[in-house]
Amino acid sequence: MTFAKVGVLAGDGPVRPEDLEAVREADVEAIKLRAWVNPPTDLNAYRDTGVHTFLVQLLSPRPGVASTTAEDFVIECGPAVAGFLKAGATDFEIHGEPNTRERGYGVSWDSPTAFSEWFLAVAQGLRAEFGPPLRVGFPGLAPAEPAPPGVTLALSDEEFLAGCGDALDAADFVCCHVYWTSRNQMRDYHGALRFLRTYLERAEVRHKPVVVSEFANVNPAEPLQDKGDQYAEFYLLCAQYDRLAGIYAFLMRSPDPAYASLRWIQADGTPSPIPALVGQRKRMPHPACLRLAWPTAMRAYTQAFGDRQQVYYEASYDSDHDVHWLHGGHEGVDLKA
Repeated sequence: MTFAKVGVLAGDGPVRPEDLEAVREADVEAIKLRAWVNPPTDLNAYRDTGVHTFLVQLLSPRPGVASTTAEDFVIECGPAVAGFLKAGATDFEIHGEPNTRERGYGVSWDSPTAFSEWFLAVAQGLRAEFGPPLRVGFPGLAPAEPAPPGVTLALSDEEFLAGCGDALDAADFVCCHVYWTSRNQMRDYHGALRFLRTYLERAEVRHKPVVVSEFANVNPAEPLQDKGDQYAEFYLLCAQYDRLAGIYAFLMRSPDPAYASLRWIQADGTPSPIPALVGQRKRMPHPACLRLAWPTAMRAYTQAFGDRQQVYYEASYDSDHDVHWLHGGHEGVDLKA
């Protein structure tokens, strides 16, 4: 049995020794790279640390600057895709946050349906050119609240998803972005955990792997020590859901001052507290290792953990006390209720 891979977005440019040390310290299992930012040769360096799962984002500034057709995008991406495939990467996130103006909304597409058609054409073009084992992923969307730094939301993620059914159906996997500003918001059913029902319960996504291709506490005032503790908890929480394939923190390092409060490695090359705290995280035990003294009765379920979360959450409402007693919102025993 495998659990969601613990991942992080690689820093700008070729991999550095301090990156590899942070990967080892945090016991990272997966790396997200960006075409045109990270070279394919980095994969071997990460493999030497024990990492064998990679996600490559095909993120181009062109769709947000000038009208970019799907054919234009495929032509631009072709050499990068070929290089990463040759290096052994197979999973590609197509663009990113298309519900923001900086990434193409109002320039290369003017509606979710238009982006869905654009994505379908890009996926078809890449598959026709490269064939298997290439896998294409629907991109992560910018959530409405809290918004990530540096982007202007055009539509909420839920509004955008509603018009992208065909693209979601055609994708090999689906990416999402998750942000929060406090520990309480991270744990909130209507906060960071909203992504579980927004994606896992969507009909077009129900039978596909979901990848959290970016997550972070985006509050610049939150101490890095607290962020590290929260990231360790979030990784463990996501390991409960067998349809979550990978969880990628934002980000290893960046020279951009806007990301100073998000970096695992500071501008001078010294590590923040985050890698060490992530490395000390609790691990999800294999089910065969669990021995429950209660309950004494057992039932076999064919329903995946996390399905129908919204239904169970709503059914747990106690009108007398104005509270939802089901905290986890999932099928089966809720150990926190």
